[in-house]
Amino acid sequence: MIKSRPSEVKFGTGKDQITIKNRKPEEKTKPVITTGGGILSEDMFLPIVKSCAQEPTCQGINGFSLISAWGLDNKTGSPGEIMCAIAEGLWNREAVKSVGKPGLYIGLAGASALSPAGAIAAFHPEGYTKENAQIPIHLFNELKLTWSRFILATYARLNGIVPWTSYGAAIGLLFRNSEEASVGAIAALLAELAYGQGSLCMGGGMGSDGMVMRRESLASGAACTLALTNNLHVPVGGVGGGGGYAGPCTEMRVYEIAIINLMSVASGAGWLWYSGTLRTLINYCTGMEGRIMGETARAIAGMKRADANELINKLLPKIEDKENPEKAPMGKSFMECYDVKTLTPSKEYTDLYARVKKELIDYGIEYEY
Repeated sequence: MIKSRPSEVKFGTGKDQITIKNRKPEEKTKPVITTGGGILSEDMFLPIVKSCAQEPTCQGINGFSLISAWGLDNKTGSPGEIMCAIAEGLWNREAVKSVGKPGLYIGLAGASALSPAGAIAAFHPEGYTKENAQIPIHLFNELKLTWSRFILATYARLNGIVPWTSYGAAIGLLFRNSEEASVGAIAALLAELAYGQGSLCMGGGMGSDGMVMRRESLASGAACTLALTNNLHVPVGGVGGGGGYAGPCTEMRVYEIAIINLMSVASGAGWLWYSGTLRTLINYCTGMEGRIMGETARAIAGMKRADANELINKLLPKIEDKENPEKAPMGKSFMECYDVKTLTPSKEYTDLYARVKKELIDYGIEYEY
């Protein structure tokens, strides 16, 4: 079954169409960059998505969820969940059109929804479509499978939608260490590719809190990505900025994005997603994290794995003592980091990035600009 899947996938339309291909470790070809991700309020959804989509390196957006829409709270199984999923697609389309990228890939449909009904409702001509989005079919953290996965996979197959095929193996729950997590993630992904008939995948280990910014999680992510890119012909993705604890406008957030990119890109990830923090903070996502992710990933392309490992080991000590929600800096909200009307980042944030970027250049990351 997996051998029958295509070796490349296209998303988006017109000038904004992207082609995601299988990419090998240390390959100089630059990965496709899809940015964004976070929990957003109704009033800030459009400005935040626009700030991400307008960035020059942004080739797609992904992972924005709403706490409410049109006055209805997002509660699983309620009309509010359905309305949030519908609004998510509508407003993503509006945002990318307003920044001159109307055909942009807009990612994982129904990020606001947990039920199949929510994800399916998000697909309609003015929202998510088979050309611009994917639908989730992935297994739950402890290799759990419910009828909901088959419902979504069947809907995707009948409507020509590329399913979202990923798996995060939680270390400390079903898996005891990074080695077990790597094996479990690969097993889950092979199963998903079979029952979902998907065309791309991504996976690896993470902490029981969902974070990947730990040595054992990074090791598992690298091992899983290497195994997949070297042995499968389908495109393999990776995390490009998510899985970290720090919020926007902090040095720690820049280091986290650099570390996760070093792992993913050097291991062969052909596309990257999610630049936001995974902490449950509302409106703590900005286009600057997408800029950092995009520029850093492009600079790392072609780097040798040994060099990437060496650099990761230099950067991790800068943040390891703060790798938990109590110690990591919360940072600043979008409204504190950007001029909401002009969608320009603050001087504080651009200066902070320039300062850390210079340090990363001195370490050996060759930025294009």
